[in-house]
Amino acid sequence: MKYLLLLILILPASVLGQRNILNAKSPDEIGQKTIDELIIGEDEGPLAYAYVNERDVLFSMTVWESIDLDERVNFPLYFPADTTVVRVERRPLIHYLITNVIVAEIPLNIYTSSTLMIEKPIDNLKKDLIYREIKEDIEGIGLERIKSEGPTPKLFLLNNNMDLGEYANYDETDKEKTAEEIAEFNFAMESLIFENNLLEEDEYYLEEFNYGDVVSYKIKGVWYFDKRKLNSNTGQLLYVP
Repeated sequence: MKYLLLLILILPASVLGQRNILNAKSPDEIGQKTIDELIIGEDEGPLAYAYVNERDVLFSMTVWESIDLDERVNFPLYFPADTTVVRVERRPLIHYLITNVIVAEIPLNIYTSSTLMIEKPIDNLKKDLIYREIKEDIEGIGLERIKSEGPTPKLFLLNNNMDLGEYANYDETDKEKTAEEIAEFNFAMESLIFENNLLEEDEYYLEEFNYGDVVSYKIKGVWYFDKRKLNSNTGQLLYVP
C-alpha cells in the first residue's frame, strides 16, 4: 500500500461554509444572506478573510486538525468514491483537489512536506497517482532479471543504453552515503526503468490511486487571538489527504 501525500497550500483568501450559520437565531435563517452581505452586495462567492495585523496578535500556535472520513458527518467529503455510478456534479473532495491542481483552474500550490519549503512539480504528482512495484524472488522476471542482466539497477539501465542524467557518476560502493541519499538513488533508478518500459507487464505490480483510498484529511492552521477584535480565530494553511 502506498500513501499519496498531497500537501496543498490554502491561502487565507476565503472561508467556505454554510451561509449565516454562526449568526442565525433560528434554523430558518441558516443559508440566508446576512445584513452585511445585503448592504455591501456580496455575490455568491466565498467570504473574504479579514486582514490581521501581526501587532494585534496576542498569541498564536500551529494546530493540526484531523477529519476522519469514516465518520458519518464527513461522508459528503468521501462519497461518491465510485464516480461511474453517479451524475457528473457529484464528486468527493479529493476529486476537486487533484483536478484543480492538475488543470490549474484554481491556483493551488503543492509541496513535498508540511514545512512548505519545496514545491512539488505537477508531473511528480501525476506519477504518484500510479504505484508500481517490481516483483521479487520470481525466477527470470522482475528484480531477478535485473540482477542477472545488471547486476544492479544502474548497470541494468546502462546495459540498455539509458541516460542516467545526474546519476551517471553515482558511486554505489561509497559507504559514506546516507540512507536518504541511497533511497533517493534507488527510487530514481526504478523510475527510469519504468519510464523507459524496460520491464514487461507481468514483471511488476500495478496499483492506481482511486478516490476510495483516502481515509482522512489533516488540516494545518494557525490558531490566534486578535486583541483588536477581541476574539480567537483559526486560519487554515494546508490540506493533507
